Amino acid sequence: MNTGTLKMLLIILAVILTCIIGAISYMVLKYIVTDEERRKVSKAFINYRNSTYNHLNKNHFIKEYIDSIAHMLSETGANYMLKKRINPYSYVGLCILLGTVGGLLINKFWGIIPAVISFVIILFVPRMLLYMSNKNDNGNMLRDITTIYDSLVVQTSAGMFLSRSIREASSGVRFKRLRTALMDLNVNIEIGRMDMEEALDNFNSKFKNQHLDMLVLVLKQSLCSGQASQYLRDLQDQMNDVQRAIEIRNQDRMDMKLQIVELLIFLSVIIVILAALVFEFMSNFNNI
Repeated sequence: MNTGTLKMLLIILAVILTCIIGAISYMVLKYIVTDEERRKVSKAFINYRNSTYNHLNKNHFIKEYIDSIAHMLSETGANYMLKKRINPYSYVGLCILLGTVGGLLINKFWGIIPAVISFVIILFVPRMLLYMSNKNDNGNMLRDITTIYDSLVVQTSAGMFLSRSIREASSGVRFKRLRTALMDLNVNIEIGRMDMEEALDNFNSKFKNQHLDMLVLVLKQSLCSGQASQYLRDLQDQMNDVQRAIEIRNQDRMDMKLQIVELLIFLSVIIVILAALVFEFMSNFNNI
C-alpha cells in the first residue's frame, strides 16, 4: 500500500471516528445538560446565527447572490422536495463542502489543477441536478396546465369569481407539486394571508415554467380589468402551444423507447456474432 492511499485511509478513518465521538458526546450531553440550559444554548446559537446573517446581508453583493440562490431553490422545486424552505446559506455551505471534499480526493491522485477544476464543477452539480429535475417536472405538468386553462375559461365565462375559479381548477390537477402549490395559493387567498396579486406572485415563485408565468400574468391583469374570461380566451394559442409540447414530449418518449429497443437488438446481434467467433476460434485452436 503506497503512502498516498494510506494517508487517504487515515483521513477517512479520522472523519468516521470524529462523527462517532460527536454522536456519543451529543447523546451524553443530552442527559447531563438540563432542558433550561439547552434552551439557553439554542437561543444563543440562534441569536448568533441571525446576527451573522444580518451582518452578511449588509453587503449588497452577498445579499443579491443569496436572494438569487433562494429564488433558484424555490423555482426549481428544492423547497418542495425537502418539504421546507431551504436556507440559502446552508445550500452554499453544502456546495462548498462537497466541492472541497471532491477536490481533496482528486488532488491526492491527479494533482492540484484537476482538483481545482473538480472543485468548480462540483460546486454547480447540485444546481444542474435541480434544473434537470425542474425540466422533468415541467414536462409532467403539461397536461395539468392545459386542464387549468380549460377549467378557468369555463368557470370565468360562467361568471364565477376568480378566487373560486382557481379553487375549482385545482381540483383536476394530478401532478403533486403543482397541486400542492395550488392548494397553498387557495389557502393564502381564502384566509386573507395575502391579497390576490401577492398570492399569485408567491405561487409563481415556486416554478420556472413559461406557461405558468403567462397564466399568472393574465390573471394579474384581469384583476385590474375584471375580464379574466376574455384574457384567457385570447390565450388559446398558448394552450395550443402546450398541447403541441405534450405531443412532442410523447413523440420523444416513443422515439427514445424505439432507439433503446434497436440498441438492445444491435447489442444482442454483436454478442451472438462474438460468441460464434470465439467458439469457432476455440474449435480451430483445439484441432491444432
